[in-house]
Amino acid sequence: MWAHTKFFMGVLSALALGAGLWTVHFFRTLGYRVDRETIHVAAWYDRKDEVASQIPSPRVVLVGGSNVLYGLSARQLSNQLNAPFLNFGTHGGLPLDYLLYKSQQVARSGDMIILALEYEQYSRPRGINSMAIRYFIGGDPSYLPLLDFPQQLQCIFSASPQSLLQPPPTKSKKYLSRLHKAKEATRVSMNEHGDRTGHTLASMTSHQREVVAKLKPVSSISLQDFIHHEHNWTLLRRFADWCANEQIMLVAVYPNTIDDPILHQEPAVQNLAKIRERFERFGVPVLGNGTEAMRPREHFYDTVYHLSEEGQKSRSADFARMISPLIGEWKGHQSDGR
Repeated sequence: MWAHTKFFMGVLSALALGAGLWTVHFFRTLGYRVDRETIHVAAWYDRKDEVASQIPSPRVVLVGGSNVLYGLSARQLSNQLNAPFLNFGTHGGLPLDYLLYKSQQVARSGDMIILALEYEQYSRPRGINSMAIRYFIGGDPSYLPLLDFPQQLQCIFSASPQSLLQPPPTKSKKYLSRLHKAKEATRVSMNEHGDRTGHTLASMTSHQREVVAKLKPVSSISLQDFIHHEHNWTLLRRFADWCANEQIMLVAVYPNTIDDPILHQEPAVQNLAKIRERFERFGVPVLGNGTEAMRPREHFYDTVYHLSEEGQKSRSADFARMISPLIGEWKGHQSDGR
């Protein structure tokens, strides 16, 4: 009996020691942007925060994933509508609560937020994916305390073992070099409004052209059982309440995506209408019906959400005409408030 007890005590001690060492390793890697995607998204946010600080309020903040980053030109909208626009689109793979959290950090009283979420943000179940885990560990560890405890544990035990053999990030020449290159590249590819630039049709590689030729429409919106996870709508309702308290006008639009006949049929049409219905339940107006954001295949760059620069210009021109009356109303509110 004593031998069995000693054995189990030894196993438990080994597990506890292993968990402790792994936790130490986890905190050692915080802020270490270990992969290409993480380091580039972190550089995007660094640049967008810088741009946001330079555009005075009241302004219009475009919020979403890469459909906003690649698909809308805040510079063009600013010129066409004579109002300051900020493109705060980044990566649709990040959790919805994080995208909303980051927009709360830059939005100010009197601003307008135009929310253009990828369809997966409505149907994605609660939780954090591997991309988000890598980013929180390497790109924004300050967000980790805001996660719930199970998600914190998920992050801790998903840390990359390879970094055990790496030097601390502040001493890693490789890390500092990659970070510097990513920031410099972002300055070149992102203008003073936070827009992605340089993604022209002429710059596309043969591989990108092959990818675009084979792109299929967003599958989630065309499914009969398109799921609206209540957790996501709870987050959006809380965000709408926050905007109202901060005197920020909130408007929702549909994301630009590749057009296809299946998106003009049931159940896609009904699913698009459901998104409008859910927003309107808590007083958020929705512009368009989704079809206006569906763009021709030849306007795309490499994914179903990434327009080329030429596609971005066309989409932005149409977008400006759609939101022009709303911008006029918003400007009127600003004048009344003075």
